[in-house]
Amino acid sequence: MYNQGPKAVEDPDEIVKCKVDFCEHFKCNLSEVDIKEIDRRQITDFPPVKAITIEYQGEIKECPNCHKITKATFPKVRGQTPNLQNLRGKHHCL
Repeated sequence: MYNQGPKAVEDPDEIVKCKVDFCEHFKCNLSEVDIKEIDRRQITDFPPVKAITIEYQGEIKECPNCHKITKATFPKVRGQTPNLQNLRGKHHCL
C-alpha cells in the first residue's frame, strides 16, 4: 500500500480544470459532450519565498578627545544568513 498523502480539503485555494476534448480510444471530438464525473487530485504547496536584501550600515565616528576614528562592528554574517543556512539544512535541493 502506498502513502496517499494528506486528506483532501473541501475548499482548495486554486482549482485547475483538466479538460477532455477527444476520446483517447476512438479520437472523436468530446468538447460538447456532458461531463459524466469529476476526478479530483490535490497537492499541497508552499507559497513562493521572497528573498530580502539586508544592508548593514556601520557608523564611523571621530573621537573629540583623541581624534581617532572608530568604526561600528558588523555582525559575523558571510554569504549565507542564518535563515538560508536553516533552509539548506532541511531541504537538500537548495
